[in-house]
Amino acid sequence: MVFRILQAVFFVAACLLGLATPAMAGSSGSTAPEDPPRDHTYDLTPITFVVGAHEFRVPSAFLPTYHPQLYIESTLPDVGPVNDENADCFRHWNLCKERVRISLTPGHPASFAETEDRFLLKGKRRVHNDRLDLDEYFTASGSEFPYFRAVDEGDEILIACDRVESDGAPSECTSFEEFLGSLLRVSFMAENLAQWRSIRGAVRARISSFEVK
Repeated sequence: MVFRILQAVFFVAACLLGLATPAMAGSSGSTAPEDPPRDHTYDLTPITFVVGAHEFRVPSAFLPTYHPQLYIESTLPDVGPVNDENADCFRHWNLCKERVRISLTPGHPASFAETEDRFLLKGKRRVHNDRLDLDEYFTASGSEFPYFRAVDEGDEILIACDRVESDGAPSECTSFEEFLGSLLRVSFMAENLAQWRSIRGAVRARISSFEVK
């Protein structure tokens, strides 16, 4: 009889512990990072890349509202460091230029990252006055500072190839379509590394969903 009573007590205690465990785990103060916000917390304004007659529209979920900074990272192999030779790409736009227009909602600035001296970014910002349209140029190298610059609505970003052929002449740039497909990764820096990895993985998995018009 005593054994059955003890068995019943243990059974009730086990049930109570089973119900309490989830609540206790939720209030344990764990610092494990949570998954990044999903679509319902994202800005719905798309970023549009325009190359010639083609328009590439980034899915709206690519732009987190809590950290809306866009980074472009080149994975192009066998590219040398920035120097006087491969800087010729900046002077021969007919040989190596891809023109990209970034459409952004005011209040959502973006930045372009330059990594490992593998790729050069050159910006062209049009400044209007009463008589002339002035072009303000700016360049960046990853060895100098991590951020390219903040992008304003309507800015044009010129992506220049920093490769050179064996004879020292600038090489033809790969098409922007190939950049999107295999050479560039578009990723967002979140508040911590775990979130950044999660968002970056989602972006890489969805890069094929770019729309071409």
